[in-house]
Amino acid sequence: DLQVKFQNYKECLRNQKVCEQPNATASNSIFEINKLKAQLQEKDDTIRHLHAEKDILANTHLRTTSLEKIAIQKAEIATLKAEAIGKKNSGPTGTHTKPKVTFLEPHRTSPRSTQKPPVQHKKPTVPVNMFPKAKHATEAHKPIPKRNTQNHNPLPAKSVKARRATNYYRIYMLIS
Repeated sequence: DLQVKFQNYKECLRNQKVCEQPNATASNSIFEINKLKAQLQEKDDTIRHLHAEKDILANTHLRTTSLEKIAIQKAEIATLKAEAIGKKNSGPTGTHTKPKVTFLEPHRTSPRSTQKPPVQHKKPTVPVNMFPKAKHATEAHKPIPKRNTQNHNPLPAKSVKARRATNYYRIYMLIS
């Protein structure tokens, strides 16, 4: 209703003629036009305010949904890490099996009497050295020949160094 009146007053002002309402005067029409302009301005302000609120709500909704997505992804990462650790720590990690030793089966005789059982040859008993690097008792304690005694002197270089060090220490003590 106000908008229709406002349109009528606008047309009246454009045409520069007095409106056809019996009670209306020019001052009244200007007063009402200003009043309608103020109402339109208020409505424009509320519309702008509502648009701003809508944008804010949309942004907060987007932010909350993105935060929710981040939280969901963090939870998924945590569960995947837990599963990976569980897989790493649980279950058989590879059982070490000893190689199976198979023995030859004894020869079976056939039902035919024409075939002879194979002759098993016995090997002669030979002493087997179980410790190949061990010396026999006769070789264990041989006396060292006198010509090689210099080679078997325990650490001759260290003993020479020790003598020199003690001599140096004695000389140092005498000087001081």
